[in-house]
Amino acid sequence: MIELCPYNVNFSKTLKDFLHNELNLSNQQIKEYLKSKQRQSILSRCLKLDANLLNRYLVNPIYNGEKIYLSEDDDFIYIEKPPGVFSQPLKYNDSNNCLSFLRSISLGKYLNDYNDSWEKGLLYRIDHVTSGLLIYAKNKSIHESLRENFNQIAKKKTYLCIVEGEWNIKDNDLCTKLAPFKNNTLMRESEEGEVAKLTVKKLISFDSMSLLQINLSTGLRHQIRAQLSNAGCPIVGDVEYGAAKNDRVYLHAFHYEIKFGDKIISKRSEHFLKENLFEKYLNKFGGVKTIL
Repeated sequence: MIELCPYNVNFSKTLKDFLHNELNLSNQQIKEYLKSKQRQSILSRCLKLDANLLNRYLVNPIYNGEKIYLSEDDDFIYIEKPPGVFSQPLKYNDSNNCLSFLRSISLGKYLNDYNDSWEKGLLYRIDHVTSGLLIYAKNKSIHESLRENFNQIAKKKTYLCIVEGEWNIKDNDLCTKLAPFKNNTLMRESEEGEVAKLTVKKLISFDSMSLLQINLSTGLRHQIRAQLSNAGCPIVGDVEYGAAKNDRVYLHAFHYEIKFGDKIISKRSEHFLKENLFEKYLNKFGGVKTIL
């Protein structure tokens, strides 16, 4: 909580009036953090207000997640997100996210141009449970031009995953319609949904699991998780989509290619390659040679 002591205002005002007129907060922002009775209460001498209300779209400088690996060039920061870390915050108090990590290591200057959204310069997001590559545009004009046409400029979106069961589906091009359910927390097949397309390549298969390479044609929320589960092979550890519990969800954003002006930016998850992260898990079940 943050305490404010406003002395130069008319104290017959309601709290809502003060927040709207003096602090330039929108009605939607006020409604999001204050109940109706609080909004209509008469302003008192000192106020205690939620830090999330007063710091909307500001990124917390404290990071409390796992180690994140970075690389960068003149235009982009390449972030290797661990599983269990969010791509972005949804309120100021959130600190387990990649943007808080950027601010915590003095790269916050690249967040400053973005004051109207939580995603800042991220070109895309990946699920909280998914690990892998994120690309952050340092310049707002670059972000706006690429984000607006991302489906056209993203030439390759490759993911790796380990699924339960042996992948033996002959048609490796999956095309279904997906729609949200369970209060928009999960996705499932529905004729009322959006078209979801991906291509599957089996790299290795055991009796109990398969290592797959996924190339995304579309980019719907939870798309890979939902489509593989619907095909009878949920991702290892993805309890929400029918898999047995494990130490993590074995899904990783491995390789992105984007068209940037007259060149192609091609970036792979180098830390993933260096540490052979999925191979370490697969080796528990019989040994695997280098796969990539």
